[in-house]
Parts: sequence; structure tokens; C-alpha cells
Amino acid sequence: MKNMLRFTGHIVVAAAIAVVCSSALQAQYRQSIAIPEGAEPPVSVHAAMQGYDADLLDRGSRFESPLPQMSEPQYDSPKSPWLAALLSAAVPGAGDIYAENYAMASLFLVLEAGGWYLSISNENMGDEKTVEFENFADDHWSAVKYANWLNENATKFEHNPDEIVEIEINPNENLPHWQRVNWDQMNQVELAVPVFSHKLPMHGEQQYFELIGKYHQYTYGWDDKISVGNDVEDYREISDNFSNYRDMRGDANDYYNASDLFINLIVLNHVLAAANAAWSAARFNDRLDFHSQVEVRRTFYGAYEAVPTATFSWRF
Repeated sequence: MKNMLRFTGHIVVAAAIAVVCSSALQAQYRQSIAIPEGAEPPVSVHAAMQGYDADLLDRGSRFESPLPQMSEPQYDSPKSPWLAALLSAAVPGAGDIYAENYAMASLFLVLEAGGWYLSISNENMGDEKTVEFENFADDHWSAVKYANWLNENATKFEHNPDEIVEIEINPNENLPHWQRVNWDQMNQVELAVPVFSHKLPMHGEQQYFELIGKYHQYTYGWDDKISVGNDVEDYREISDNFSNYRDMRGDANDYYNASDLFINLIVLNHVLAAANAAWSAARFNDRLDFHSQVEVRRTFYGAYEAVPTATFSWRF
């Protein structure tokens, strides 16, 4: 009996010591974590030492808070084929940029720039050749020489006698040759001879420079064409200057024709670019679909985290 009492007494003493130690440890921990006055203490020393404070364990208040608003999905905007076509019809490649087809946009822009460069370059070279052959004509073809030949030989051709007149020529050699001739009379004689197909326009007109290097009736206006006495037949033989002049005009026309060709190609480039831009926009809408969004998810302990997601699909 005494042993039982002694054992019970030891237990009571040990329990008292444990209570005292526990109170001391809680007081020491409260001081170490410096809990502000009026704040809730940890649920237990063990829980506090594990890092779970009262706020974390209060799951009820955590789940009562509203869930943050999730971001709306972000989708690619559809492209209008009509707008894409209109943009490229105005500026080739612009519609493809709008439709995000940058490779084709680059191609059409390069073709456009190249077409304009080549067209303008050929136009300028044609202008240079035109100045060259016009100066050559003024130096080597003379309306006075041609009018003199008509006065001497028009009646040798089949002609209308009532229309044949003597062409007046001003003797003042200081004047340009085209100002020394009565142009109306010269045209009247040309019309009186049926074998002559044209009448010469006034100097400076485009047709003037074309006819003197194109038709045989103007052969004797060239300074290197010499009369051999049978001018009715010989006028069909062209001189060297006639031939050289014709070649110079041909070179100028080749440049102008090349310039026109590139203009036509530029127009074609606009048409093709517009069609391709519309196709690119439709292809963008029909075959490519990409969108992204950010989802907000709750963790195990009640916290929130943002999770980005993306979806990419390709339809054949």
C-alpha cells in the first residue's frame, strides 16, 4: 500500500513538473515569435513549430473568400479577305502583311519596286534616244531640200495637175529649214501625187519625226541622198542617214515598249497580289487557330496560382 502511494505520488509530481515545463515553453515561444498584443496565439507549440499558424489552419475563412476572376481567352482576330485584297490592290504586299503572310508580302513588294524601277529606267533611256534622233534629224533632214525635190519631180509622177503648185521657199538661210518652206503648199503637192501616202506634219510634232524616217517619199530630204537623174524610181532607195535615223528611232521605241511592258506587269502584279492576299486571309482564318489564356487554380492549402495555357490547332 505504501508502495502504491509512493508510485502515485511520483506520478503526480511528474505531471506537475510537465505542466510547469509546458507553460514555460509556451511562454518562451510566444516571446520568440513576438506575437503582437491582441493577436491569436498558435493552436499549439507543436503546430507553431511546424509552421502552421492560426490563419493557415483557419480553412473556413480561406474558402469563404471569392475566387479571383479568370482571364478571358485571347484569340487571334479573323482576317477579312476583302480588306486584304483591297490593301494589296492598292499596294502589292500590304494585304499579305495584314494576313501575316510575310514571305508573299516581301515577294510582291520586291516585284512592285523592281517593276517601277525598270519601267522608269527604260522610259528615261527612251527619252534620251528620242532627243538623240530628233537632233540627228534636224542636222541631216531638210524641209527645204525635200520641197526643192518636189518642185522638180512632182509632175514626173502620176498626179492631179490642178493641185500641183510651186512650193515657195524663203531664201533666208539664217532661218531654220522648217521656217523657210510654205508648209500648206508642200502638203497640197503631196496630196496631188497619189503614190505619196502621207503629208508631212509641221516640224516638232511626233508624226513629223516618225514619217521622215519611215516612208520613202521623204528620202530626198536627207542630206546624203543624191539625185541621179531618175528620181521617180530612185526615191525608193534609202540613204545611210535615213537608215541610221530609222535605227535610232527603233532603239527609242524599244525602250518605250519595254517601259510599257513593265507597266503592264505592274498592273498584273497588283491583280495577283490582291488575289493572293484574299487567299492568305482566308487561309489564316480556315487553317490556323491559336489562342492562349491564364487559368487561376487553388492549391491544396487554399492559396491561388496563375497557370498559363495555350492551344494551337492546324486544320488541313
